Amino acid sequence: MLPLPPPGPAPKPLPIKTVETQKTLAIETKDDDDLSFDENEFESPKTLDLLIDLDSDDFNTRNKAINELSKNKDEALFNALVKVVAKSEGVLRQSSIKVLGGLNNIQAAYSLAPLLKEEDTELVLDAIDALENLLLTINERNELELKKNIDSKHLDFASQALIECLKKYENTDEHYYLSLSAALILGHLGKTEASEILVGCLGNSSEKMRNRKQAKDALSNIKDIQTLEKVAVLLSDKYPMRTREYAGEVVNNLAKLGVANTSTTDALVTCLKDYDNRLRRIASEALGNVKDVRTIDNLVEALEKDNDPTVSTNAAFAISKMDKVQGIPALYKVFSTNNNSRIKYNVLEALTSTNHHIIVPALLVAIKDFSLGHEAKERFQSLSNEVLNKGLNKLLEDSNPKNRFYAIVSLSQTNDSRVIPHIVRRMVHPDEELQIRRLGEEVLRSLPGDIVKEGLEKCKSDSNEMVQSYAKEYLVEIKIKDTKKEEVTEGTA
Repeated sequence: MLPLPPPGPAPKPLPIKTVETQKTLAIETKDDDDLSFDENEFESPKTLDLLIDLDSDDFNTRNKAINELSKNKDEALFNALVKVVAKSEGVLRQSSIKVLGGLNNIQAAYSLAPLLKEEDTELVLDAIDALENLLLTINERNELELKKNIDSKHLDFASQALIECLKKYENTDEHYYLSLSAALILGHLGKTEASEILVGCLGNSSEKMRNRKQAKDALSNIKDIQTLEKVAVLLSDKYPMRTREYAGEVVNNLAKLGVANTSTTDALVTCLKDYDNRLRRIASEALGNVKDVRTIDNLVEALEKDNDPTVSTNAAFAISKMDKVQGIPALYKVFSTNNNSRIKYNVLEALTSTNHHIIVPALLVAIKDFSLGHEAKERFQSLSNEVLNKGLNKLLEDSNPKNRFYAIVSLSQTNDSRVIPHIVRRMVHPDEELQIRRLGEEVLRSLPGDIVKEGLEKCKSDSNEMVQSYAKEYLVEIKIKDTKKEEVTEGTA
């Protein structure tokens, strides 16, 4: 007989215990100290899967894992990659090197730099590529942030390893690409040790175009006079035109950084007369960045006589960047004496960029020019109050009454209410000639009514009481005339 169950509710069945298997990654190393990682070590379980994919036979799988892991900021991942790079071999190591280069963590340099001493040149190249990705990204960010976040000792450590790598391979034809790759990074970091090989690459017409362009960009970051002089040698007509153009671009870029000297400037002046218009364009822009007043006459000649519009424009702007005491008067002289509309336009653009008050009389002259009038009027109306007031004060206080007369005539064509107070000041000036006073009244009558009203309102706050009084009286007259016109219009209706 079966025993009866005890009274009461039936007991619940016991729960089934499930044991989750923990995913791990075991890595054989060069020594007996094998590596092992499990998914709980990382912030995301997905991280271990991606680490495993780094060792995949499929290129796309590896590449996807590299890209995903390069965005990962998990410190545990960084530490794991450092161990993998130090102890593993093969595809996993190479993939891990690429990830370290993309993490933007300067501490990775301490794992990547020692690899440059390895005998495996393929591994050395992988390390150089990773360091390039790491250092140039960090260096660019560092410069944007005024170098507040990154201690320079980290960059210096990596730079020294690259310099040693460069020296190790620079005289070996078979592995020249390794020394050039190291030099390209060092150049972007501004290291002079890279100058020799980079200049050699730049000047070698049989070198790959890509390498020469990269050398040009790298040299443009080395702020060093000796490097500049080495590059300037390539400006000579002994070299092919493409080489000279590349050298000119480097000289121009270094001039922007304040690196220039007399001999290089003289070489640029020579290039300014070269038959190749691209080289002349580069030289005319570079001379503006050099800012050597000795070249003003050469630039004026290019401005007026070069048949390439870009060279002429570059020359005008180059002169505008010179010392204002010499550069701006030279430009204004060209504007006053040259009758070519294109050249006048170039000068107007250059003078406007200076924010110097001399642009005011230049624009007033241009306003009366058929081909330049519309552009000049727009430029005049866009002038800052400071530049306009300074220019008009100087112009209307000229001791020659003829100059004052013609200035007011030109002001009548500006359609700018800001000129009204200046005209009124001349009209009420106790020593002003009657002819100019009458001219001022004619100008006020000829300008659009809304512009006159706006200008007279400005006069009401003028520091000169006579100007205030004149404005108030004139506004009353305008109001009376407007009222009469309204009455006539209503009566006619």
